Amino acid sequence: KHKENNDMVGPTDDSNPSSFVGPSDEVVEDSFVGPSDVGPSDVGPSEDHSPQALSETPNPQEQVGPSDVDASDTRLAHTTFKKKRKNKQDIYLEQLPCAERYEWSYLHKDRVCHTLVTPNTDFFITASVDGRLNFWKKTIENIDFVTFFQAHSGPISSISCSQDGKLLASAGDTSIKIYHVENFDMVNVLDLNYEPGMTCFVSLKGKVKTYLAVSEKKGSTIRLYDTFQQPSADSGQTPSFAEFASIHRDTITAMQFHSPLGMVISTDKKGMIEYWSPDTGAFPSSPLLTFQHKFRTNLFDLVKKKTYATSLSLSPNGLLFVVMGRDKFVRVFSIHDGLLYREFNETYERASEAQREKNTKLVIEDFDFGKRMAVEKDIDADISAPPSNVLFDDSSQFIIYPSLVGIKIVSLEYDTTVRLLGQVESTERFLSIALFQGRVKLTRTHIAMIEQQKKKSQLPSGSMITTNEKTLQNDPMIVAAAYKRHRFYLFSRREPKEISLDDPTLSRDIFNEKPSESVQEVAKALKTKSLLKSAIIHTTMGDIWINLFPEVAPKAVENFGSLASDNYYNNVIFHRVIKDFMIQTGDPTGTGTGGMSKWGIHFEDEFHPDYSHHRPFRLSMANAGPHTNGSQFFITTKACPWLDKVHTIFGEVVRGFETCHKIESVDV
Repeated sequence: KHKENNDMVGPTDDSNPSSFVGPSDEVVEDSFVGPSDVGPSDVGPSEDHSPQALSETPNPQEQVGPSDVDASDTRLAHTTFKKKRKNKQDIYLEQLPCAERYEWSYLHKDRVCHTLVTPNTDFFITASVDGRLNFWKKTIENIDFVTFFQAHSGPISSISCSQDGKLLASAGDTSIKIYHVENFDMVNVLDLNYEPGMTCFVSLKGKVKTYLAVSEKKGSTIRLYDTFQQPSADSGQTPSFAEFASIHRDTITAMQFHSPLGMVISTDKKGMIEYWSPDTGAFPSSPLLTFQHKFRTNLFDLVKKKTYATSLSLSPNGLLFVVMGRDKFVRVFSIHDGLLYREFNETYERASEAQREKNTKLVIEDFDFGKRMAVEKDIDADISAPPSNVLFDDSSQFIIYPSLVGIKIVSLEYDTTVRLLGQVESTERFLSIALFQGRVKLTRTHIAMIEQQKKKSQLPSGSMITTNEKTLQNDPMIVAAAYKRHRFYLFSRREPKEISLDDPTLSRDIFNEKPSESVQEVAKALKTKSLLKSAIIHTTMGDIWINLFPEVAPKAVENFGSLASDNYYNNVIFHRVIKDFMIQTGDPTGTGTGGMSKWGIHFEDEFHPDYSHHRPFRLSMANAGPHTNGSQFFITTKACPWLDKVHTIFGEVVRGFETCHKIESVDV
């Protein structure tokens, strides 16, 4: 039990209780008055489930720290759980990435502008503005670098892949390079007398050969080329098989081949969406198309809105296509009748409106939102920025596209965002994305490695790898480029592994390339900052992943990072735990009376108007009054807005929520 000390009002950091006016850190017997140094205390009776203390009943008039009961709302909150049946959408979602943070990132020598995943052959292709093309092969839970080509002397305009995933084309300078994907070999060069723009592989009726449709970067003409055609001996240029000058009247912005109908769907900068046959260049004559004139469709919508499509994708089931508009609307059309099926508003106005509503999962911190809006305006003004694109998943039930708040996975059936990836990656604005949903097949090398690991684990001989194990379960992955980044990012169904505080290079950001001098200087400047942006708290009940806010509370973050690097928090208990309120730690003595900052003295509070305790899992400094921060900190497990301007917020939990709940629910 705790003994009551009438000279003390709450806990204090000072070793001399009588010299401190306010809450005390000293543990007194019989009863506990007020909160401990790190944080919150109760209004009215509450239970402390700490292993170091019995239940406490503080005096509301004497408390200084935060309370776990909102004085403005004393209603009890009850949570009910309903058993949900697994429906079709849940099954499809299991085949899509779900991690909130990217698992890996890999380096290019210059800014990454294009990403692509080849169907059936499982290669990842990334292209950068310096004309370099990298080949990567999907492996177990990761990718392996295969080779690279210095394909073009300048930026790559576009990359495209054949339907079977065996041929790849890259367009740049005044040439088209053709690659055999599985052999990762360049097999042909199409020399042109113009700068190519968009490309797509097409098939012609009665023709066995594969052809490539190529548009002009600064014109409206589309030409077809035999992918293995050699240059003319006279001109040195590759002759085209066919030429179509009247399909569009402005620069083509996107182009895709619809194999079942044998036609191409393309868009231009005037907003026109055209269907045309690669055999004739005219509107395709198919009984599956229910219209002959576009005025009966919604294919003029982009023209009417005075915008155009920056990307176009076809659904795997062949029924829909989706475009990302320059006006930041995502529009889904029915292919057979040309009618608008779904429309999603991603404009600045809609994003600001959602931010003001404060009741959706798309809401981010106001400070962070302001920074992201500034980046969006930079992207709009930067003509060299790669455009955002939009994709279908293999089921054709979802579309996936990058947005201001992260990569959205949207259900077409329910017309709602069902998953958001990368929202916590506030420093990256993802643009070009590609999706892998295949099955990773084990090579003989992988099989031998797994069998060796099982032998080392002393498993019985009957547990060796079986034939069924030679093909793993689906390992979906999204590869994404980001604005002004020399890296591309991989999202999977796994959160990233532990980051080493001692050596930031041993992290999810792989340095597979020797970066340029300018990048090395930036990386060197960011090396120390990387210690202050994220951390992992290891506990006996699991790990807690946290993101830190150095822009908001630089001193608190510096203090926390320095103490953690010095192993100050090793083997420190959660000495104060209150269910449905908070968990508190950071005192090496385990009593709530100890701990000091890295400077050996208390440091001042740091409050920011855009950061509050309005949601749970905030990481905040405990104190014994204004400007008395030391080493102790706490994590809230419920919304506690009454703690604002009382305790410094310097981070938040992004993973390991169940660990926090386990700690707060411990029985003593």
